[in-house]
Amino acid sequence: MRENVGGSLRTLVLWSGSPLLLLVVLVAAIARDNFRKEDSRAHVSLQGESVDVAPESAPSLALPLEIITPFTGQEKTTDFEIVSDGFIRPRGVTIANGRIYVVDPGLGALFVLDGEGEQIAGVLHSDRRFVEPVDAAADGAGNVYVLDAGDGGQVSVHRPDGAFSEVIPLPAGAADRSRGLDVDSEGRIWLAMTPALAVAAFDSTGRELIRISTGFEGADPQ
Repeated sequence: MRENVGGSLRTLVLWSGSPLLLLVVLVAAIARDNFRKEDSRAHVSLQGESVDVAPESAPSLALPLEIITPFTGQEKTTDFEIVSDGFIRPRGVTIANGRIYVVDPGLGALFVLDGEGEQIAGVLHSDRRFVEPVDAAADGAGNVYVLDAGDGGQVSVHRPDGAFSEVIPLPAGAADRSRGLDVDSEGRIWLAMTPALAVAAFDSTGRELIRISTGFEGADPQ
């Protein structure tokens, strides 16, 4: 049972079990009642890193989002801004060249947006029609990589304007149903090979450099 006392939330515990468990519950309740609130604002610089938040400069309605961090009990309030809409199932976002790149498997497309969220281009193809584009990443030169997880999978490279450049010749099936993509500062292409329960790095010729296998159980924990 909870009640507000002096503007703060208090937790009252009714218990009839073990005294030790009661002590644990009381400690947890006290910790929860003493969460500290902090205000922060997310700021993203358009410098070519994969991110999950929108640029602070985009003009739109800012809405508060309360997040409680597990274990620490620290409650924070963050602002986010909507810079673009009209997507069906946007999955991957990367920022580079002062632009925002979004892939949407629902529309089967890569979208190029300016810093204000206005669409510059919509790309439907690499050397084939996109089937299930699920992630995007950018390298230090501003090239944009798209992971298409459908129909055997592929990673394609696109110029800053979205125009198709080349396909990375990965081993057969390496990108099939994979769900994550990144490019590091050394130009290595990191792929979350979901069906293989592994993360692997490849060079631009498709040669596998590193593989990190996970211990997750199950057939395909997507």
